[in-house]
Amino acid sequence: MTINFLKFYKYFLLGFIYFSIFVIIWKILSLFVSPIALPSPYNTFLSFKLSWIDGYFLKDFTVSVTRVLIGWAIAVIVGTILGILIGYYKYFKFLEPINDFFRYLPVPAFTPLTLTWFGIGELSKIFLIFLGTIVQILVMVSDEIRRFPGGYIEVGKLFGYSRNDILFEIILRGIRPNLFDIYRVTLGWAWTYLIVGELVAANEGLGFRILKAQRFLQTDLIFSYLFIIGLIGLFSDFLFKSIKPRLFKYLQNSRELT
Repeated sequence: MTINFLKFYKYFLLGFIYFSIFVIIWKILSLFVSPIALPSPYNTFLSFKLSWIDGYFLKDFTVSVTRVLIGWAIAVIVGTILGILIGYYKYFKFLEPINDFFRYLPVPAFTPLTLTWFGIGELSKIFLIFLGTIVQILVMVSDEIRRFPGGYIEVGKLFGYSRNDILFEIILRGIRPNLFDIYRVTLGWAWTYLIVGELVAANEGLGFRILKAQRFLQTDLIFSYLFIIGLIGLFSDFLFKSIKPRLFKYLQNSRELT
């Protein structure tokens, strides 16, 4: 417990030091640059404070987080299932080139089509998040299946495991920590695709507020919302990293033995 607390304290202290250096450099640069191009840290904070008081921020925050979680969660479920099928069963390998085709297409290019298919409602934003995230999850999950050490599979065969038993009892159990890391990384990508959707077709959300601020040259508001999005990413990343040792305690035990 003491070791974990010291690690957290060190992590927090280093983060605070780096952040302070960043703010100092930011402040110095803002003295020599137009406020429209680079607002000062104080003006950025003041802009965020006003959006909080007006009630815009909480509403935008809630809407954007909801969109991200829904689109990302659907992509995780569908992408994991398809990735397992492609990586393990040869009958589903025909889906791999199809996924690779869509993986190389820029997600923003689908924005006009999503507006045509789903209108300007929530489905268009969720679909962009889903589309941009699932193609990455699918290829990473299938690669994890293929990279699984063959020695464990051979041991399973010696014990009389069927093909499906090897998949569910050996492979999936073995790659769970790696799947968890895949979900953590792709959650960050989901935020990127959310902003793409909200910049084009939305009347609320963090991306919409950034676009609206750009129209009125409110650079301080843009900086404050970008800063908040970055903090959300840091928090979600820290949350994943904190949960992982508790879900997979055997990883910690193996490190202690080595």
